[in-house]
Amino acid sequence: MNTKLIGDYGENIAAEFLEQNGYKILDRNYRAKSGEIDIISAYGKTLIFVEVKTRKNSDFALAREAVNRKKQQRIKNTARDYISKKYCDYEEIRFDVVEIYTEEKTIQHFENSF
Repeated sequence: MNTKLIGDYGENIAAEFLEQNGYKILDRNYRAKSGEIDIISAYGKTLIFVEVKTRKNSDFALAREAVNRKKQQRIKNTARDYISKKYCDYEEIRFDVVEIYTEEKTIQHFENSF
């Protein structure tokens, strides 16, 4: 399976997981000049930008470690673009990471990751 298919698979699992836990999915794969955000969701009065990282296993490194400072800055810039274009009016904004391992069939949700 190529990386695009693995990524799409993981994003589908993450969106389903979030919905099952009371999150409302507002947008997926939002693109701007500054980058892309995998999932944009809301939970109560909080707008949440979610980066999904899917790996076969954690043998090499933890999937969440791929969300480095440079990636975080791109996500933040893209979030600013989304907020300005969608006229979002939420009390709080949060950046989460969802980590998925396909071999182990595990999912971890890290709230307020950066």
